[in-house]
Amino acid sequence: MDKNNRVLVAAILLIFVTLLSFNLDTITGLSTKDKNTPSVSVSPKVIQAGARITVTAWTGKLGINEKACLYDSSVRVSCTENVCQGNYKCYSTDKNPVKFNFATSTSLPSGVYSLCVWDYELAQQKLNKGDNSQARGYVCGEFTIQAQQYI
Repeated sequence: MDKNNRVLVAAILLIFVTLLSFNLDTITGLSTKDKNTPSVSVSPKVIQAGARITVTAWTGKLGINEKACLYDSSVRVSCTENVCQGNYKCYSTDKNPVKFNFATSTSLPSGVYSLCVWDYELAQQKLNKGDNSQARGYVCGEFTIQAQQYI
């Protein structure tokens, strides 16, 4: 084996070993969950009015409320009370978020909307820091409703 091939093989082995030892949790976002940071994501990010969205919520240690509300700017548009499937509170685990579907109204105009849940731990932390606002415990995910295109 000549010198150039040895250097190439050594470089490939070094890259392979580095990839194996790399912490994949930091890439996938699990390290964020380990810190119990509440978050909400919505998919798909762009929909037509009337479509359903899938909501994924990572909760704090104290869980989230059964109600999820849709907001247009700061104006509440609608709410659902079936997030926790019959319970007033639900929790995510280290590997399993709280997931639910939310149906949007066919009458919603185009724009950016937020779907929010109430996280009890976040609300308590902010209250302890002096935040008495009504929205202190809300964690939201955003999506867009596009105008329907007619062909």
